Amino acid sequence: MSPARCTHELGDFMAKKHSKSHTLYGYYVRLDSLVDLARLSISIGSGGVHIDAIRQGKGYRLFKEGEKLEDTRLIYCVDVDSKDNVLVYNPSTDDEECMFKDSIPSNAEDYRKYKLPVLEITGKFVYTPRDKLSDHVPLVAVKGLDSFVRSIVTDTSGRTENIKLYSFFHNKQHVVGTFMSFKEGLRVFEYAVSDAKEKFSYLRYNYLSDSVEPCKNVAEKSMIYIKVINLAEPFPFFKSTK
Repeated sequence: MSPARCTHELGDFMAKKHSKSHTLYGYYVRLDSLVDLARLSISIGSGGVHIDAIRQGKGYRLFKEGEKLEDTRLIYCVDVDSKDNVLVYNPSTDDEECMFKDSIPSNAEDYRKYKLPVLEITGKFVYTPRDKLSDHVPLVAVKGLDSFVRSIVTDTSGRTENIKLYSFFHNKQHVVGTFMSFKEGLRVFEYAVSDAKEKFSYLRYNYLSDSVEPCKNVAEKSMIYIKVINLAEPFPFFKSTK
């Protein structure tokens, strides 16, 4: 083989390898509602991050990047007919408030609300969509949602405010789980089954009574809260809760 041909073939090989290594795949996971997207985008007791939007037919798809599995990024999304520049979220009322505004509110009553800018992407989206999710995700079942929550709130690593629990119904069971229990980059989905028949927004823990209960707001400031993100359907890798 001549040096010129060898160099040419090596160049083609490196170009293909380089191109493949920079292909980013995304799998859309549909959320149950817009308020779940708002809840996903905040850190309890702190602030929030912006929400991305792309044109989807006559409306918009709003989304946030989620966990990265083997070679696919989960992208949590909800479709809306219209949007504005800011999504204002208030989890402190009896029922969560979530509404679009054309600008970030600055009056006194909006001081404690989360203001999430909506950034519309007009160019090509960075991820190549995948219709199917082939990435393997090990499942770890734990006994009892209360024990599951206690293991999270007593973790001394300081991750409680940012931890995300995902909730969905599968085979008539209410499943609540997270990717965040295992460390060192392992993508394991640990989950428990809830007795609750309805969806909820948060799980709160009371240190005084050592009790756990679902709720729809963070109005009681003396509690520890973990946000729950409701999905429109189960994760595709979730095959059985037995």
